[in-house]
Amino acid sequence: MSHADAGSGRARWTPKQVQLLVLLQLIFIFDGVDMQIIAVALPAIVGDWNLPLSAFGLAMAAGHAGSFVGAPVVGMLADRWGRKPVIIAGALLFGTMTMLLALARDPQQLVLLRFIAGLGLGGCVPPALALVTESMPAQRRGLCVALSMVCPPIGIALAGLLAKWLIPAIGWEGLFLTCGLAPIAIVLLLVFFLPESPAFLALRGGNEQKLAALLKALALEAPSFRSRQGDVPFFAAFGTIFAAERRVAVAGLFAAFFFGYLTMSLVLGWLPSMFTASGYPHALAATSISIFSLAGIAGVLATGWLIMNCGERLTTNILIGGGIVVALLLGLTLPAPDLLQSLPLVSIMLLSLLGMTMNGLVTALYTGASSLFPPHVRSSGIGLGSMVGRSGAMFGGFVGPFAIGQHGPWGFFLVGAILLGLAMLGFNLRRQRLAPSPLS
Repeated sequence: MSHADAGSGRARWTPKQVQLLVLLQLIFIFDGVDMQIIAVALPAIVGDWNLPLSAFGLAMAAGHAGSFVGAPVVGMLADRWGRKPVIIAGALLFGTMTMLLALARDPQQLVLLRFIAGLGLGGCVPPALALVTESMPAQRRGLCVALSMVCPPIGIALAGLLAKWLIPAIGWEGLFLTCGLAPIAIVLLLVFFLPESPAFLALRGGNEQKLAALLKALALEAPSFRSRQGDVPFFAAFGTIFAAERRVAVAGLFAAFFFGYLTMSLVLGWLPSMFTASGYPHALAATSISIFSLAGIAGVLATGWLIMNCGERLTTNILIGGGIVVALLLGLTLPAPDLLQSLPLVSIMLLSLLGMTMNGLVTALYTGASSLFPPHVRSSGIGLGSMVGRSGAMFGGFVGPFAIGQHGPWGFFLVGAILLGLAMLGFNLRRQRLAPSPLS
């Protein structure tokens, strides 16, 4: 058991477990809102400011850049100060910066505010995942992590729906105010009802009574810290991650993270603008991303079933290959704007399949990282993969305008298919079969 783990305890749900999971799911939902809020507001902003889409490339990438910086830095702060205060501070920072977006009057202001917002909410995710893992019985940790990973697609879909309802009524400024006020309200719930990690309390000492009460409420045994993880020096951990027997596999997995996140960022960031720039109705642009994201929820759950029955490697290849085929079919079959008042059934089905494959791919890649790295460097390995992926997501802000300029929907989806092909090439560098590392 790693030094951050709590004991397995009894396999039953308690009110405190449900309370903790629901509160953290709210954070993960707003991680999805954060990914999408600029994309769904951008068509309206472009119309108000009379600027080309290419002027907003940095603004699209800034949130990913903030998350890229915030995740490792805030993760270290959470180990020093505790999970709860860092999660609260991150949510408060995101909410404040998102509200201030309503006052932005040029792309440069959008870039600054989105970067700081990304620092806040991107920094929330690692300690929130740690808190989920450290507060649940061993038998339920995988389920709770899966339930957490389902939440960002819900947030992405919610952003699209809010844009569809709020922008016509109160403008894009009202969308930013609403999406900023909500996490600030959630902060009040976190302050009063979110517990600290039992593992962190045990590490700090002097919290025996508080720890005992929390362990009882969570139906956990006392944490055990007899592990190598705390004894591995920083640079030695990198040596273990890139050990000779897994070096090629790690390089391939990280390449798949990079191109997978880049493709996801391209679709999430620029799909509404692609529809609008190609002459489709604005309401259709907002609806398309909601279809993509809601289907992604089913994709995450289906991916878990596929991995259990087909294995992680085959599942990942099925998802990437399916995404390539679906992207090409979307580009070929989407009707012209003058023939389209609402999405035809075949386009809805293809957008749904694309959402399932892309969201499932992210889940499969994190599962692959979990099985590839040994326990004492697993968090470092997964975190490094996440950073590589987020760097790919940042490039999505610049690839988007190029893809939109390539002959409308066909060129846009063709670029996406090519990026997925590069992800497949990278992933299949993993020629050797490593014995799976134990998960706990």
